[in-house]
Amino acid sequence: MIQRIQSVYLILIAGIMLAMLFLSLPGIPTALVYGLAALLSFVTIFYYKKRSLQINLCYVILVLTLSSYAVAYFVVGLPGKDSLCNINCILSMALPLVAIVLDLLAIIGIKKDDKLVKSLDRLR
Repeated sequence: MIQRIQSVYLILIAGIMLAMLFLSLPGIPTALVYGLAALLSFVTIFYYKKRSLQINLCYVILVLTLSSYAVAYFVVGLPGKDSLCNINCILSMALPLVAIVLDLLAIIGIKKDDKLVKSLDRLR
């Protein structure tokens, strides 16, 4: 379970989303989305035997991250646009992008595992 690289990606996503939970600038709605994404990414690790469900949960995490990024973008605005934008604003715009990339890497890793398991089932 933890030996798989996608499990590491999902743990990193959970950590990033927990950090975003405390850095959330737009308020309670995005904080709830970040918390839900963190919880889902942590729970997804334990579905390693159900790879299709794990892929679908990763897509849900991806949609949650994209939606929270969109809400933060429209509420806070572009970094550097306003003099009030500090390091929290820049982190709130950059960390979801890192989580999106990690989520896509986790999906690729899960698909690779699924393909490997299906190829080994054909050999039996």
